This record gives sequence, structure tokens and C-alpha cells, in this order.
Amino acid sequence: MPKRTTHTYSSEDAAPDGPNSDLFVYYCKHCSSHVLITDTQLQKMPKRKTDKAHVLDKTKHLARLNVKEAGKVLLKRGEGKLEKQFRMSCTGCELFVCYRSEETLEHATFIYIVDGALSSVAAETNPQANKFTVSEITDAPVPPCISQLEGGLVQVAIEVEDRAQRSAITSIPYDLEYQNSIFFIDGMPKTEWFKGVNADDVRVTVAAPAARGEANSELLEFMGKVLGLRLSQMTLQRGWNNKSKLLIVSYNFLDVCCYFQRIISYLASGNKNTHAYDDKQAIWTSCPVARYNYATCSRYCSSPNSPIDGSPMANAKAIASVAALLFLLVSFSVFFSSDLRSPFSSFSLPSSASLRPRCSGIGGGARPPPLRVFVYDLPRRFNLGMLDRGGHWEGRFPPWPKTSGLKKQHSVEYWMMASLMPGGSGEGAEAVRVLDGDEADAFFVPFFSSLSFNTHGHNMTDPDTEIDRQLQIDLLDILKKSKYWERSAGRDHVIPMHHPNAFRFLRDQVNGSILVVADFGRYPRNLAFLGKDVVAPYVHVVDSYLEDAPPDPFESRPTLLFFRGRTVRKDEGIVRSKLAKILKDYDDVLYEDSFATGEGIKASSQGMRSSKFCLHPAGDTPSSCRLFDAIVSHCVPVIVSDRIELPFEDEIDYSEFSLFFSVEEALRPGYMVGQLRQTQKERWTLMWRRLKNISHHYEFQHPTREEDAVNMMWRQIRHKLPAVNLAVHRNRRLKIPDWWSQKR
Repeated sequence: MPKRTTHTYSSEDAAPDGPNSDLFVYYCKHCSSHVLITDTQLQKMPKRKTDKAHVLDKTKHLARLNVKEAGKVLLKRGEGKLEKQFRMSCTGCELFVCYRSEETLEHATFIYIVDGALSSVAAETNPQANKFTVSEITDAPVPPCISQLEGGLVQVAIEVEDRAQRSAITSIPYDLEYQNSIFFIDGMPKTEWFKGVNADDVRVTVAAPAARGEANSELLEFMGKVLGLRLSQMTLQRGWNNKSKLLIVSYNFLDVCCYFQRIISYLASGNKNTHAYDDKQAIWTSCPVARYNYATCSRYCSSPNSPIDGSPMANAKAIASVAALLFLLVSFSVFFSSDLRSPFSSFSLPSSASLRPRCSGIGGGARPPPLRVFVYDLPRRFNLGMLDRGGHWEGRFPPWPKTSGLKKQHSVEYWMMASLMPGGSGEGAEAVRVLDGDEADAFFVPFFSSLSFNTHGHNMTDPDTEIDRQLQIDLLDILKKSKYWERSAGRDHVIPMHHPNAFRFLRDQVNGSILVVADFGRYPRNLAFLGKDVVAPYVHVVDSYLEDAPPDPFESRPTLLFFRGRTVRKDEGIVRSKLAKILKDYDDVLYEDSFATGEGIKASSQGMRSSKFCLHPAGDTPSSCRLFDAIVSHCVPVIVSDRIELPFEDEIDYSEFSLFFSVEEALRPGYMVGQLRQTQKERWTLMWRRLKNISHHYEFQHPTREEDAVNMMWRQIRHKLPAVNLAVHRNRRLKIPDWWSQKR
């Protein structure tokens, strides 16, 4: 029988309360060496909030330790506070098992016992002890470099080694050497499982230089693969030096032991395998040790709903279910496959693999197959010809020009078209191009209407304006001759008109289509509305803040509230001049009148990065690019616009990272600034962290990335299609259109 809690003791071990007190013996979980004798049970001890260590009060309880000194360590806790730990390790295997705050053990009031380090069972007397299996690794105590934070967050301390050949977790010993024997698991020494993770950090190599933002992006993508997380579930902060990073995980279904096990399983695969992870079912793949994770994670992996419970019968059923699912997916893919030869002879189209369904998304669960989109083959004068007037990119897709200025903010049309071109979509593509309109879910009209307005004259008296008018006339002529337009009256057609003046001459003739707009400020109700159309973000004009990882983000931003832009606007924008008068006398508020020049944009970027809050008042229209500049600068938006509509709001809760004031509240002297000053540091930090989590949803790039701005827009378009199909089908059979809306 294994050793368990004992009531036998010698006079040397007598507790302060006398010989009638019970004694409890605890052993190291790894080598079974005796570590602690005490008169209280481990599970009854209070726990620290920071690292969940058990707190043993020496003034109240007996504490006989069989340990050796393991050195002093300084750790940074919340709000930048430093904590000294004098660590003690097991005498048998030198594993870190407990620590104290005082330098000498005799003067220590409390002993902090690492959660999961000790057991009341000595494995050496357990009949199964010498039959080490993968599942025994789950007894490993989680090192302090992986810690639980408040609010369900998990922190992983990382030391980065840059300019390496590839991303990998390096082989750094885990502060332990097995002295008695080395056990082998799946042909690998047991000690090898713990290389790469020491007590204080996980050491990771990246190829990019650490001083540049690319290193942070590479580190996030790599750790996302190792931990089975999406980018939106992680943020990266600066640690105690330039190469120290703190990875904050906001995914609260798993606890610290699960993430520790994922790192171990990655190391066990030889720095090769990564985890494919599904939010709902916690299905791990491509790792030989995946099966043990379900029995050990205290909060989720042990759930009775887990698909694999470790038993042979359950595993067989799970494998059979997965095999059946794969068969159905393959059948589906074959049934819906289409001819993907492109009319653009110089382009090569992506493989049919891009049509396979994937599992991801903000909402979790199984992702449907990508939206099948038919793209109208318009002459270049409708789109790319406006970017490439010299014809230097004939037959190729030109990059967006770096010198485009403010034209960039309404370039949504360009990025949507780019995502449907060969090589335009990366992992997690929400839409793919098909060449047979009969197999399409939606139809994309690649007319750069915003760029046409910005290129061909702003004023009605400008002769170039006639070019914009003629393009709209010619486009409608093409569409009305299309059988696909005629079939649905254009309802399943997607037409970008992001600039408020885009398609201004004939927009009423496409009012049944799905319009991609910035807001509804200049559209009548019969032309555009939220139930039919898609609100898209502006393309931000400031650079994304990739190196935003200060030790104390709140204190690193000295300005309370920042605004830089035109203060004289019409319509709802009149609020700007009124705000300028109200806010001018506050020392911690920066409110500047400025034009959007190159230098002005740089100054705005610097101001946003050094401010806690960024003001977003209405302008000529309810929205502006300033909001999305603030988001990618991680400056908490303060929105003063009564009629604003926001992108992706069915999937993103803006109240988690923004503050909203009505115009009446904002113009009440002292009210808005007072509310901002009363915002607690903890609340602001949570909003700042949330901004870092969601900012990738507002990035426009080529090729696209999973859940970036373009993929989010295509997903929004998918959400509109059920109502479109309902309208199309009803229209085909009704004799009296919309009879239910007529008075009876």
C-alpha cells in the first residue's frame, strides 16, 4: 500500500499542542522524498492570490522541512511591485517546492508551498510508481513563470533570444537533475520533458530582431501555435528587461496546468508539433501526449463533457466520430467543388484546399466553409487603373501606394478585391473566389467608387467629375445586362461605397444591394440601413503600435485626453468647436486644431501613444478614421457621437474598451473630464489590454490573416445573406409585394 497521512511521530517531531495532535507527512511528487511534516492538512491552508501557493503559518502550526536552499529570486507582481523569494528545493531531486520572504528560515513567519509540488502519497511505495507513463507528467507542479492572475487571466514569463534560425523553445534545464535514475517515456528521458521551462521563464528563440515589432508578432504567432490560442486571446507586455516579455492569456476556460502541459507536450515532440484547438470541445491534435490533458486540467479538461476521457472505449468512440466527420467534410468538399480557372490569364488561383471548412472564429465552434464569391471582371478603369495610370502593373495586382495620403482611409474596396485575387488570402479566409456565378453565395462588384470620387474631382463644377459620373453609368449598364443581377435584382451583390460621397450620382439605383459603408450619416433610409448593409472600419492612417509593452502602461501615458484634428465642422461636427472651448483650460487635456498632413499624422500618432484616452467627436459624418487610429494605438476611445454605428458590433462589445458620452453629457462643463479622472487604474488597464486583444480585427493587409478587417467584413456579409435569400425567394412568388405591411 502507498504511504499516506500518518499519525505516528517521535518526541522530536512533537507539535506545540502536545502529543495528541495529528501529524501529516508530505512528499515530493517527483522523487517521493520526504519534504514536510506539519500538524495541518495542505488543502486546509489558505492560498496566495498571486501564485496560488499554500501558506503555512509557522506561529500556528508545526513546520519540519527537509529541504535545501535554492537561492534568492526577485519577481515583479501587479502594479510593478517587487517580491523577494528565498527558495527551497527538494533534497532528492532539487525541484523548487517552497519559498519564504525572510532571508533565514528561523525568522520566517510564513512558508509558501508551491501548488502541486507535494503529495501525501509517496510514489516510491506505490506499486505503480516505477511504471511511468505520460499521464504522470501531469503531476508536475507548475513553475512560477506560468502564473494565474486575477480575472481568470494567465501570465507566461518569456525570455526572448532573437536573430535565431527559427521560432522554438530552447533547451534550458528546468532547475532539476534526477540523481537516482532517469525514467524513459515514449523513448525519451523524463528529464527532457522539462527542458525549455525553468522556474522563472520560458525561453523562446525568434528569427526577427527583438528591437523591432516583427519579433513581437512572430513571438505571438509562435506561442499561439504552441498553446493552441488565437491572437485575440493573447497580449504581450514588456517584462523586466528588453528581452523579457509577459504573455497575458485572456482565454479563461483553461488553468495554468493546462498551459504548462501544452509547453511540455510541444517540447516532447521535439519543437515540431503544435496544437489545433477548438474552444468548445478542447480537442487537441498532432501531439502524441494529447490524451493525458483531459484528466488533469482542474477547471475544464476534467469536464465530463470532454470528448476523450482516457478510457479505451471512449477514445475509440471519439476516433470513430472524428473519422465520420472527416468523411462528411470530404464528401461535402467534392460535392461543392467548382471550376477555378480565372479569366485573368496572368493570375493563378488558389487551390481548392482553401474551400475546406475550418474551426475558429470569435464565437468558437465549427467554422462554415468560406463564402463563395463571384467577382465581376470589370475593365481596369473601374478599379486598378486608377492606381496604375502608367500601366506599369498591367496583368498584376499593384500594391497600395505609400503616398496616397488620406485616400487610404477609404480604401476598403481595394483590400476586399485583393483578398479575392490569387495569393490574396491567408489562413482563416472567410471568402474565396469562384468563377461560376451559379455556384456563388454572393457577387462582388469591384468598382473603386471611393477612389473614383477622390481622384476625379470633389466639386460638382470640376470637369473631372464627369469621369466619375460616366463610370457609374457604365457600371450600371454592365450590371443590368448580367443574368445574376437580374435574378436577384442585385440583392446578393456587394458594392463598396465607403466614402460618404462615393457613387453619389446613381447610388439610388443600387439601393437593394449589400453596401459596404463607413456609417449611415449621409444616406436616406430607403438607400442604406443596418439590417441590409455592412459597416466597415476606416483603414487607419497611423502606424500600429506594435511595441506597446511598458512595465506600467497607465503611468507611461501622461496625457489624460487627446484630440488632434479639425475643430470647425458642419452638421453634427459643430460639437467640436464647443468642446474646444470647454477643454482648453485643463492641464492634462491636449485638444489641438490641425490638418491631416504627413507631419500632422505623425504628431497624432505620438499623441495617441502617450494618452490614456482619445476623444472621438462627430465630424461632418458620425464616424471618422480617428477612432480606428486610436484603436491601433491602444488609446481608449472616448466616443461623442449620438448617431454612430460601429463595425462588427454583433461580435465585438465596444463597451469593453471604449467610453461613450452623449453630446449633451460631453458639453456639460467638467462632466466628461471628471468621469475620465475617476476611472480607476485597474479598469483602464483592462480596457487597454482588451484594445491590444482586438486591434488585429482592424488591420488591412495583403495577404489577409485570420480575423483581420477584411475577413471580418466577409463574415459580416455572410450574416446578411439569409435575409437577402428570404427577400429573393419571396419576391419570386408574391403577387402583391409586402402585403403584410399594407394597412388592412
